[in-house]
This record gives sequence, structure tokens and C-alpha cells, in this order.
Amino acid sequence: MAITKYRNPSKNIVPTLLSFILSITACEKTWDMEELTIDQIHSLMESGEITAEELVRKYLARIQAYDKEGPYINSIITLNPNVLDRARELDVQYQANGLSGPLHGIPIVVKDNYDTFDLPTTNGTLAFKGYSPPDDAYQVKKVREAGAIILGKTNLAEFASSGAFTVSSVLP
Repeated sequence: MAITKYRNPSKNIVPTLLSFILSITACEKTWDMEELTIDQIHSLMESGEITAEELVRKYLARIQAYDKEGPYINSIITLNPNVLDRARELDVQYQANGLSGPLHGIPIVVKDNYDTFDLPTTNGTLAFKGYSPPDDAYQVKKVREAGAIILGKTNLAEFASSGAFTVSSVLP
């Protein structure tokens, strides 16, 4: 029976580790916000690579580029004018106490047929133009309690009617 010589693995360990460390370092500096999971965002917050305010600013820039300029996809009816203030509040809270919930600092948008106490709700129709609900819908209340930041309201067909109608009377 032949005796097999085993390679000395320690000989290759240094280049392998160095390659691994460099790839991790490169990943930390370049991340694609559209592909990040909530856990990854929270890890970036923990490492100090991003704050809720910076994340919100990136999403606002993306909305500006795709919704208000560029292809003008017309997907956002209302942007929350206080969204940056809320993000800063959550950043201060994070520094003091850590995550406030599983959605801490995560920017989201809600359909314009969900009531939000701080934004108008039009249901995609001029009939509700100027309507400001007194409180949040249950679902909105729950995501806020979990730490989410409401960026704004998304467009929808009037009264969220069937898929046959895709035009809102609120936006041109």
C-alpha cells in the first residue's frame, strides 16, 4: 500500500487569508443599497459605515433620479417632508440604546390608501385631495413601532381599483 503524502496546508494559508481579508474590505466599502437585506443594513449601521440618515438620503436621491427626473415613473405621490428629521432621531436613539426594533432605520414607502398621521391620504383620487387622517392605519402603526421610516406614499389607481385602471387622478 502506498503512503500518501499530505500537503502542508499552512503553506497556503497566508495568501488565502490575505485574499479573504482584502475581499471583505472591498465589500465593506462598496455596497449596493438595492440589494442589501435588513440584517446587512443593520450590520453596516453597527460598524458605523452608514446611518439611517445617509440611507434615507440615498433613497431620496434614487426617487429623484427615477421618479422625478430620468424615466419619470410617477410612482411616488407624496414624500414625507420630515423623513430626514425622523432618520436623525433614530440615529441618536441607536447611539444611545441600539436597535429600537427589527425595522430600525429602514426606509419604506406605503400605498396611498393607507392612512398616515403625518401625510395626506388621497386613495389616488382628487376626491380625497387635502385629506389628512388623524392617525396611522394599523399596519403603518406596526411598522413604525418596529422602527421603520415612512419615506412617502406610492401611487395607485383611484381607490385601488382593479388592475384594469392604472392611472391616478392625483398625478399628471
